[in-house]
Amino acid sequence: MYSPDALHRLTLPAPLRGAGVNVEAGEGSAAIGLRRASVAIVLGSDDKLLLIRRAARDGDPWSGDMAFPGGRRQVEDADDVATAVRETQEEVGLDLSTATLVGAMAPQHSPLRRPDLAVSVYPFFFRTADWGPFVPSDEVAGVHLLDAHALLSGACRQTFRYQGWGLDRELPCLRLDEVFIWGLTLRMLDDLAEACGVPARDDWPRATSFEAHK
Repeated sequence: MYSPDALHRLTLPAPLRGAGVNVEAGEGSAAIGLRRASVAIVLGSDDKLLLIRRAARDGDPWSGDMAFPGGRRQVEDADDVATAVRETQEEVGLDLSTATLVGAMAPQHSPLRRPDLAVSVYPFFFRTADWGPFVPSDEVAGVHLLDAHALLSGACRQTFRYQGWGLDRELPCLRLDEVFIWGLTLRMLDDLAEACGVPARDDWPRATSFEAHK
């Protein structure tokens, strides 16, 4: 069962830091950018989690979806954490330099349905005492502060019918404050919930990796 205290006491593995750390095979900024990205999962002192709605863009497999701030790693980024910090500043104007980096979570891989766009996404969990004013970029259609305990406890968990890419099936989702969360972002929230002691969810498709459909 989920406990808010578990989120407040949460510890995670320290991320590897430094130039060249965690760069997969391939050389140059194009290879780095194609293969890896980072996101910041930020918890405020108000027990809210920061999410964004991505702007609708042609060719973006996550167009219009709810997400954590983040993006692809650039060759000038010192490491994956630096990517998450830079992208959060660029996308919503939130400076994480004074936030507490709790640690690293397991990477996710998406979207397998489009190998030409496939990327490994590295999530990092931060705590901040002050949200400050948000300044969304043109890549962001909306900024949302959502109750962390509602998201992690499963209280707002539902399923929806997914039709697309030759598939027709029920998939898990979260619905809260007129916000709809699924796919990669929900996977990360489930990992965070598990780190807080919640048993692994049993409502994901079993036969094939979900990210083959996202």
